[in-house]
Amino acid sequence: MKPIQKQSFLFECYIPKPIPSAGVYRPSQFLFWDDVHSCLFHTLTRAIVCLNDSEYAILKQHEIRFSGDDLVIRALIEGWFLVPVDFNEAAFYREVYEMNLLISPEDDRKSLYKIFTTTACNARCYYCFEAGTPISTMSPDTAEQVVKYILNTKRDKEIKLYWFGGEPLCNTRVISQICSSLQELNVPFTSDMISNGLLFNDDLISEAVSLWKLQLCQITLDGTAEEYKRIKAYVGNEDNPFDKVINNITRLLDAGVSVRIRLNIDRSNISDINRLKDFLLKRFVDYQNLSIYAAAISADWLGYHDPSEPERNSTLGEALATLRKALEGKTEGRRFYLSDRLPVTHCMANSRHAVVINPEGDLYTCQGCDKHMCYGNIWEGVLLPDIYEAWKNNAEAREQCRSCVWLPECTAFSKCPSIQPNCKQIKEARMRHRMKNTLEKLL
Repeated sequence: MKPIQKQSFLFECYIPKPIPSAGVYRPSQFLFWDDVHSCLFHTLTRAIVCLNDSEYAILKQHEIRFSGDDLVIRALIEGWFLVPVDFNEAAFYREVYEMNLLISPEDDRKSLYKIFTTTACNARCYYCFEAGTPISTMSPDTAEQVVKYILNTKRDKEIKLYWFGGEPLCNTRVISQICSSLQELNVPFTSDMISNGLLFNDDLISEAVSLWKLQLCQITLDGTAEEYKRIKAYVGNEDNPFDKVINNITRLLDAGVSVRIRLNIDRSNISDINRLKDFLLKRFVDYQNLSIYAAAISADWLGYHDPSEPERNSTLGEALATLRKALEGKTEGRRFYLSDRLPVTHCMANSRHAVVINPEGDLYTCQGCDKHMCYGNIWEGVLLPDIYEAWKNNAEAREQCRSCVWLPECTAFSKCPSIQPNCKQIKEARMRHRMKNTLEKLL
C-alpha cells in the first residue's frame, strides 16, 4: 500500500488508530475507487493510497476474515480501510465531524454575504423556485444599513459579496452603492454573482470589474436560441436574447471575469442541450476562465413539481450522465484537488461566517429564504438564536445519506430543503475530476 496523500491532521493527531483484533471485517463505506490507477481516496480520513494486486483483491470482497497475523489486512484495518462488519460508520462520522468543529475553526474562511438586490426578474422561467415570491427591491436606506451590518460582523480578512435575486442586475444601484461605501472605508472585498446575463453591457461590465470587483458570474442556459427564448420568456419578448447573452459571456471573459455556465436539462430539451453543449465547447474553446456544468430540473429542487417525475428519472438520468461525461475537463474553471482536510462546513447554511440578506434586510441561513430559516435582521442582528444554532451546529444526517461514500464531503445536515435525487452522481462526477487532478499532481 503506497501512500499518496496522508490522513488529515485530525486523524493523525486526534483520532486513535483502530487496534486490529481477530474477526470479520468489511471495506469502509468511505472508499472512493480510481480503478485506472488502482488508487483509493478515503473520504473521511482524506488519505489516498495506491494498492497492489493483493490489497486490491482484499478490498473488493464483501467480508474479510482476520485471524490476527495477516500483515496486509492489519495495515488496512489500521488505516480505516477495513472496519468490523457491525461498525456504525455514520455514528463514527458524526463523532469525527463534531471533533473537527472543535479543532478546525473556520479561521481561514472569508466572511460571505449573499445579498438579494431584488426578487424581481426580467425572465419568467417555468422552473423558478421563487415563483410566487412577492416582488421586493432593496432600497438605498437598506443598502446603507447592509454596509453597517458588514462592518459590525466581518472578520479581519477580505470579504466576499455574492449578488443574488431575482435578477440582481435589475437593481445595480444598490450593488454600486454598497461597493462604493466599502471602498471608501478601505474594506477589502471581491464579489460573485448569479445572473441570467442579459442586462450586461460594456459600461456595466467595466463597472463590475473596477467597482464591484466581480470575479465570477454564473449564467444559466436552457438551450439554443429558440428553446432559450421560449424557456426564459423575457419580459417584453426580448429579440435574440440568446445571442445577446452569448456575447455578454464573451465580454465578461475578455474582461477577466470567470464565467460558470449552468446547463439546465429536463426531458423536453435533451437533444437541444446537447447541441448547445457542442456550440459552447467550440465557441469558448480558448477560454480558460470558463466552466460548464449540467444540472437536471428536479421535482425535489426547492419545490418545483414535475408531474411526470416517476417515468422521467431513468431517461433523464442517462442523458445527464452522458452530458456530464462530455463536459469532463470543463466543469471547473481552474484545477481543483482532493483536500487533505475534512470539511468544516458543507454549505453557507451551516457556516458561522456566511449570511443571506434579503431585500428587506432580514437574515437567513441560505438563499432558499424559507421563513423557517430567518433568524434576525441587519438592524438588530440575531433575534432567534435557536433557529441560528439549529442550522450552524447541526451534524445530523438524513437516513438515506448515512451510508453514502460522500457523507463527509456533502451536505450532511438533514434540515436542507434542496436535496436532489441524483446528488450522489453529481458529487461523484466532480470528485472523480478532482481525483484525476490530484493523482496527476502527486504521482
